[in-house]
Formats: sequence, structure tokens, C-alpha cells
Amino acid sequence: MGNKGAKPKKKNPAILTEDEVNLLLSNTSFTREEIYRWHDGFIKDCPKGQLDKKKFIDAYKAFYPQGKADKFCNHVFKVFDFDNSGKIDFTEFLIAISVTAQGDAHKKLSMAFRMFDWENPDNLFFKIFKLGMTSIGMAE
Repeated sequence: MGNKGAKPKKKNPAILTEDEVNLLLSNTSFTREEIYRWHDGFIKDCPKGQLDKKKFIDAYKAFYPQGKADKFCNHVFKVFDFDNSGKIDFTEFLIAISVTAQGDAHKKLSMAFRMFDWENPDNLFFKIFKLGMTSIGMAE
């Protein structure tokens, strides 16, 4: 039972394990030293080792106070929360940072499509995308 996509819980999410460092070394272009520097900053902001949706939205609003952050941030949060735990841990955070800051065009486009609200077929982007996919024979 429970969340089949969830990672096994570790004892203290604020502590970076060697397995997590190796995972990040394999899936990002950060060095070991950079990973530890990012981790130190993440723990300063999130002492429990996890970023919840409210704190994520508050951080976004601090950077973009004129924007309407709630709806956008809900989508972005879902993308970054790979294991659907309702919180972003350091590993999820750094992989997302790596893709958005360092990833190639394919990875960035893939992340953008994961953020899109596919539940809303009235969205203009959805209609244009579907038309494009239909025109190349990838949708009906």
C-alpha cells in the first residue's frame, strides 16, 4: 500500500547520503563540490531538508512580486516533486535546477511540457500543440 512512486524514507532528509551524491553526479553536470555547496544553501533555507509548496510559492513571489504565482507554481511544484510526496527534497531540487540551468534544449523542452496544464483542452497552447502534432501524424 501507500505511494508506489515514493522513495523509501531516509532517517534525516537534511543529511545528504553518498548514494544521493552519486545519483546527482550521474544525472547532473554538477561536481561533488558544487553539489555540497548547493546542499548547504538548500539546508539554510530548508533546515528539515524539504521544501513544501507554500515555501516554494513564497520564494517565487519574492522573485516575481508582480506575477500571479499560485497557479503557475502549482504546476512547477508538481514537476519538481518527482516522487509526489508533496515536498521537494534536495535531490529533486538539484536535478530540476540542473535541467533548467544546464540542460540541453531537449531536456528543457521536456520539462516545459511536463509543466503544461494538459487537463485544460481549452487552453490556446494546447490547441496549437495538438494541431501541430496532428499535422505531423503524431495525434488524431
